[in-house]
Amino acid sequence: MKTYILAANSFDEDTNYINHAFQMAKKTGARLVFFHLHNISIHAINARLPYESILETIKIAKDKADAFVTNLEKKYQVQTTLDFALGDFYQQLQRSIKEHQAVLLVMGIHKKYFEENLLGSTTTNTIHKVDIPVLTVPETYTYNPLKKILFAFDIERGLPAEALKKIETIAKAYKSVVEIFYVNDNPSDNKQDLINNMKASLQSTGDTRFLFNSVTSNTVVDEVKKELTRFEANLLVMVPYEYGFWLSLIHRSKTNLITSNLEVPLLTLHSNDVL
Repeated sequence: MKTYILAANSFDEDTNYINHAFQMAKKTGARLVFFHLHNISIHAINARLPYESILETIKIAKDKADAFVTNLEKKYQVQTTLDFALGDFYQQLQRSIKEHQAVLLVMGIHKKYFEENLLGSTTTNTIHKVDIPVLTVPETYTYNPLKKILFAFDIERGLPAEALKKIETIAKAYKSVVEIFYVNDNPSDNKQDLINNMKASLQSTGDTRFLFNSVTSNTVVDEVKKELTRFEANLLVMVPYEYGFWLSLIHRSKTNLITSNLEVPLLTLHSNDVL
């Protein structure tokens, strides 16, 4: 059975990203690990409470988390395990991923993070620090079955075959339509031969319906955002790269172009992901 990790700092079962993670796990037959990093209250630290008192506050928090996860498991009928952690977020998260052999990490994003940074600093760092797919869900997004998936890629890097296989796996589970989309920021190079080869390869990928679309523009992130709206996608998929397309998205001056109205989840894949 596949395992997804839900990294959560909320104990509100009506939180959209929590609902999204459970609905997705139920649809795909996965089990969930509810990962929660407990931070000891600064007031408790400043008050210099005895060690036994601090342990008691940790026990109370863990009992609360246990009860919350038990209620979620009953509500969604999804096998769920609590991973209650203390310490450094990234170290504990990577430990949890390895320990549970997770194939997907789900995180929620607050609206203010979209307005300030690409997905917020914690999530941006997480995308680059973990070696499994990361699904980030806006706090305002209400779960909907994946009917349309937009895969935005860097044509200079070519069409990543491994990522495409993973997208096809998701598309088959939801019977989704997948649009392969790229922005050509060099009008003098239409890359027609490359485009034709890509289209030909997509015709023999199985029973998933693939569409292919492109535009010529020097505003990459703006065109991706426009295409999300035009296609009415409810999932955006990207493969992060160290240079080029991905950096054009995380550059602070361009952040608001794609994030200010981004209301659908973002799935980031790596070349060695197994989903």
